[in-house]
Amino acid sequence: MSEIFIYDTKYEGEDAKSKIARVRSQMLERGVDVLKTFVPEEAAWLLNLRGSGAGEEYADDLKKFTPVFLCELEMTEDNITLYVNQEISEEVSGYLADLGVSVKQKELEERDINIEEDKTLISDLMMIKNDVQIKNMKDVFFDDGLVWMKFIRWIKKEAKSGSLTEIDVKKKMEELRREVADYVMPSFETIPAYNESAADIHYHVTEESNKVIKPEGLIMVDTGGQYLRGTTDTTRTIALGPVTDKMKEMYTAVLKGHIDVALAKVEEGTTGDVLDDIARKYIREKGLDYKHGTGHGLGHFLNVHEYPRRVFNENTKIYENMSFSNEPGVYLEGEFGVRIENVVRTVKKNSEICLENFTLVPYETELILVEELSEDEKEYLRDYHDNLLRVFKDHLNDEEYKWLEAQKI
Repeated sequence: MSEIFIYDTKYEGEDAKSKIARVRSQMLERGVDVLKTFVPEEAAWLLNLRGSGAGEEYADDLKKFTPVFLCELEMTEDNITLYVNQEISEEVSGYLADLGVSVKQKELEERDINIEEDKTLISDLMMIKNDVQIKNMKDVFFDDGLVWMKFIRWIKKEAKSGSLTEIDVKKKMEELRREVADYVMPSFETIPAYNESAADIHYHVTEESNKVIKPEGLIMVDTGGQYLRGTTDTTRTIALGPVTDKMKEMYTAVLKGHIDVALAKVEEGTTGDVLDDIARKYIREKGLDYKHGTGHGLGHFLNVHEYPRRVFNENTKIYENMSFSNEPGVYLEGEFGVRIENVVRTVKKNSEICLENFTLVPYETELILVEELSEDEKEYLRDYHDNLLRVFKDHLNDEEYKWLEAQKI
């Protein structure tokens, strides 16, 4: 995927003319005469274009794993100019001309973009997903969930050999995703972190750090995919054999915060720090905390870490039809780490905002201290599991379905 190409509205749910009109309406409302953006995702979203070659944006992930191209865009009430540093096809040229977009070649410098500081009002519109995007995201998380179930069964079996490595795990996830028809690439570099590796929040496996995985302890796998229908991001911490009481204690504390966020109901416009306090409650009770955000916005076949990069803070308000991650964690240096991540969308019920899971991946029942859970938390786990059984019933063989049934607390 190297050329700039038109992203079909059957995936996006809104054509570029409509988006341009909405942005111009917002410019008028906010008193903006000239809108300039250096954020590739904003231009790609606005014009329904995708591509590659965005440069060394805020982590190599954008260069490698986000389907955007290096560009700048300038917009007024009457004109739009798109600056690019690569040739575009006649099809795309004609498409942009029909939109009233002038294309100019320019030597563009790679920028170190901070999305929170450099974003424009376009990002405010991007973060609210439409009905078509939501349907496509549900579908793609279904397929990604099937990948995850194959993966979990595989790793539990292969770990018994004592020869499996973290890099093997990374390769297997990619192999499984490539079986899905519209899969394009990972949404970031898969993180397979075994035992003490998982204590490093920023761990990336290399040939030098690559650990042999034994049939004991934990592996934390954080991984996502770029599909034409949308972007996924899920983390699970998996038991590979005998585990310690401390591992169970930490997993259960993280799980309780994760569940309580999922069960939260807030008024529209509530700031994300309210949910952050919920996520960290049981971890803090143990004298611990984590040094990353509890959730980030999720792009739609765009950046896996879309604006708002930190949803769960005092600067972000929660509105209907946002999509973001719910991912508390514990990291014990030299020992192990635990993180549990689902992607959710916000749903308005009566006057309250509730969270609905996109992610369809079982939790690790071998690590749950059920006696530590409230009745509401137990009910959540049973409902989540029953939903997995319902949606995957016709897509698993008998052995796979029995395995999934056995995951119930």
